[in-house]
Amino acid sequence: MTKKVGLVLPHLHSSQIAFFGLSYINNIVSQTNEYDFAVFYQDLLPACVRPNCAIMNYNEIWTHNGLLIATNLDTADACLRTVSSSKTLFYVNDLEWLRKDRHNFLRNINIYRNVSYLVCRSEHHAKQLQHYCNRKADAVISLFNLTQILDFAFDKTV
Repeated sequence: MTKKVGLVLPHLHSSQIAFFGLSYINNIVSQTNEYDFAVFYQDLLPACVRPNCAIMNYNEIWTHNGLLIATNLDTADACLRTVSSSKTLFYVNDLEWLRKDRHNFLRNINIYRNVSYLVCRSEHHAKQLQHYCNRKADAVISLFNLTQILDFAFDKTV
């Protein structure tokens, strides 16, 4: 049985998270049929890497039934607000709350505390996140290694 995975990105354009995410998806798809990937985006911009899977606007998240991987606060919020039965894994690639436009503490805390799994890109991020929202990261996986993220997520759900 194939495992459904949705990667939710702010956009597909040049960014570290988009590059690593799309590259890992293409690599995994070329090696196995174990996963059925879909990439959801918020803003339509040209892709930095051509994805070898379905791509859809993030308004279609409700149609996804499987694991959703959020990559920032906005995408995690969208995943949490959807009515699908998907589990949400939030890959904390950035400490967004440190920016001037992201100081909505109650919204941020609600997101960090309510996602199914919280995965950080470094021990430093995990420690800062624990101080900020009093939740320990479930895992630390660097450079958005999607293979490790999927191993972690599907080992947890079994």
